[in-house]
Amino acid sequence: MSENPYAPPSADVEAPTGGTLAGTGDFQIGQCVSDAWSTTWASFPTWLGVGIVATLMLLGSVVTVIGFFLVGPVLAYGVGVFLLGVHDGRAEFSDLWAGFRNYGSTLGSGLFFFFLMALLTYVGQIPVFLGMLTESTGMAVAGQLVNLVWAFVLVRFYFAFFIWVEGQAGPMEAIGRSWTMTGPVKWKMIGLMFVMGAIYAVPLVPLFALFIPAIASDSGALLGVGTLAAVILMTPTLMIGYLLWISAYRQVAGRPEVVR
Repeated sequence: MSENPYAPPSADVEAPTGGTLAGTGDFQIGQCVSDAWSTTWASFPTWLGVGIVATLMLLGSVVTVIGFFLVGPVLAYGVGVFLLGVHDGRAEFSDLWAGFRNYGSTLGSGLFFFFLMALLTYVGQIPVFLGMLTESTGMAVAGQLVNLVWAFVLVRFYFAFFIWVEGQAGPMEAIGRSWTMTGPVKWKMIGLMFVMGAIYAVPLVPLFALFIPAIASDSGALLGVGTLAAVILMTPTLMIGYLLWISAYRQVAGRPEVVR
């Protein structure tokens, strides 16, 4: 039978996913760079405003010391929700307050999560401290080498924060799942770390380029221009760096229907 000529036009499209996106277990570094670049500029006004407010809140909490522990983890949770939203194209300024909506549980879970991450980070510092205490050159050199190797190990835990923020696991389980999830892509994780380092070095280019001429000519104005350019460039490069890891996480793990 021929098609009804008066029927509305139709097209073969995929069924709606309800906001979900299946992960592939792998990621492409080029895709991470592309995603981070495009999403950074697509949401520029929103993330700039959120960044300013979050920074002022964090600085205010540091002044009281205890406030840092009462606000910092909850604020970090909200920043995580916001950054995931930036990548997914659904970020809102109100995401920053996501952790405060369930303050008690978010604070307790957040304090435990960041405590565990701090322990993991400082494991690599132990040989360095031993070298300083023993005043042994050999121990100091060995400590620095161990610390460098440990930095490559730590990259395996970089997805833990996103897993925790999305409510898929508690702090310890999130760290364990990150380790398991990044196993097949561990070398790409290290490669992405070097890419992030290169991006973070960009703001230093104008500063270093003008430093020697500024010193040679004893020009404070020239040095000031280089410093100002570095500060201006630092803002978007930090955002691009964060979004690199979110893109990698989304490619590997996918996107759940709802972010807590």
